[in-house]
Amino acid sequence: MPDPTVQFGEVHVSLANGRGHEHRAANISRLTFDHVQRLMAAGGASLRPGAVDHLRVGPVPVSLADMDDNEVARASAAEVYRAVLRAL
Repeated sequence: MPDPTVQFGEVHVSLANGRGHEHRAANISRLTFDHVQRLMAAGGASLRPGAVDHLRVGPVPVSLADMDDNEVARASAAEVYRAVLRAL
């Protein structure tokens, strides 16, 4: 079975309309990539090995006022995972 581990060299995250929630960004980012690793492990058998120089993930519609960090991270991870699948 292929190794589903993914390494991200440099990540840029931005929060649009995130005023007052900036303090959550680091935790959301960490949780997002924890969830990405889980998604990659779960889908590892169907993933092709490869390298991607640049991965662009579009906006993820979330409500920072209504969602906790884990909910935001899961939504973000799903978008990152879809972008990885498209890129490989």
